[in-house]
Amino acid sequence: MTDFLLSPIKAIYNLDTYIKATKQSFGRILLFLIYLIVFTSIVFFVGILVRTPSLDPLLDETITQIAEVTPVIEIKDGTIKANDGEYIEVQLDPEMPKVVFETNRTEPVYPTQMEKNNTAIFVTGEKIHIFSGGGNVKTVPVNNKINQTITKEYILENKADMIETIKTFLFWGFLFSMPFVIIFFSIVLFVLAFAAAAISQMFIRTESSFWDIVRICCYMIAPALLFIFIVIMIPLNIPLIWLICFVIFMTYSNLIFTKIKLLDTKKSRTEKKKEIEEKTEEDDED
Repeated sequence: MTDFLLSPIKAIYNLDTYIKATKQSFGRILLFLIYLIVFTSIVFFVGILVRTPSLDPLLDETITQIAEVTPVIEIKDGTIKANDGEYIEVQLDPEMPKVVFETNRTEPVYPTQMEKNNTAIFVTGEKIHIFSGGGNVKTVPVNNKINQTITKEYILENKADMIETIKTFLFWGFLFSMPFVIIFFSIVLFVLAFAAAAISQMFIRTESSFWDIVRICCYMIAPALLFIFIVIMIPLNIPLIWLICFVIFMTYSNLIFTKIKLLDTKKSRTEKKKEIEEKTEEDDED
């Protein structure tokens, strides 16, 4: 059990881990990949969390800016009233999408209009229209159970609660999205590892089967993920990350297949020696 739990770490420095991998069932290989993804997701999550500076100052500044440009919004009985129903645009930065209020509007809100005007959210009297790209707009009706007046003062008074809510949302969103990021990395790395292993196999020519190479590549993902983790954690901009990963795979592949070749040669010599000894014993008996 301990050997399995330490296998992602051993795959970094111990070539015997790859030799053992060629003898494992695909069920165990799949279990290793699941464990690797979970283990790496936790490591990446904790590492990035520790490295990321506090979001409080940024969120505090952003919410304050939002409060300064937010009109008086009255939500009551499923309807919204803002700026006496007149057209108003809210935008923190000229390059950022707009939030538009036109609560007296009776005409439909068109996706082309929102896209042309760089509008992310268009609020009418009874609906909130959210532009999701590709000409698609999601329409959300106003909850008739909400009765609230939102003002600049209201936002500033509740700023601390808003910051905590946003941080909690980001925390859980980041936590649940991390495994999917690691799965994507793993797929890309597996393809690179297989290409590197195939090239090494062409030159070294071991007796490894196709599925042996697949098993080896699954384990080679571990050191590459460690490299990517180091790149993320250090304050340096390292270019050509995928190319470096390919070089890592080429290095590991050459070392692994060279060792397999030596073991195969040693095994062949041992078997040949045993055959000679058995033949000699038979001749002596005759």
